[in-house]
Amino acid sequence: MSATVPRGAAEEGPRAVAAIVEVVLVYEDLVSAARVKNSLERVSARFGAPGRWNMRVWRFDWLLEPLLQEQAAIEAAAADVIVLSAHGRMELPEQVRGWLSRWQDRKESRRYALVALLDSEAAERENAIVACLQRVAAVTGADLFCSFSA
Repeated sequence: MSATVPRGAAEEGPRAVAAIVEVVLVYEDLVSAARVKNSLERVSARFGAPGRWNMRVWRFDWLLEPLLQEQAAIEAAAADVIVLSAHGRMELPEQVRGWLSRWQDRKESRRYALVALLDSEAAERENAIVACLQRVAAVTGADLFCSFSA
């Protein structure tokens, strides 16, 4: 795994990067949103720096509104990391797949991290969300990271 310095980062040494990471979070419900907070805290602790995350947050059902779906796609195109947090028991709702499509139309030609945070039970079988995000990552060139936890 290689590390890249996000856009606008000031390099002051190998571990001193004064950057704010732009994150767009799309989540299913409050439980799946809380999982993201815990994950970001673990990432910050692992790399020995306080988390500097500028997070834009979108719940699945908000994306039913076309104007909100478009705004979320615009924000995702400007993000460094796109996190999708869900239970993973079924495939992504149509509005979330529509948002992913809009993001693909708007994304810049640069690196993105696409992160799936799913329930641990979702790892026990072929997962429709992971399969969908694998296709998106293949088309967009995004780096896909999947994590399964309670």
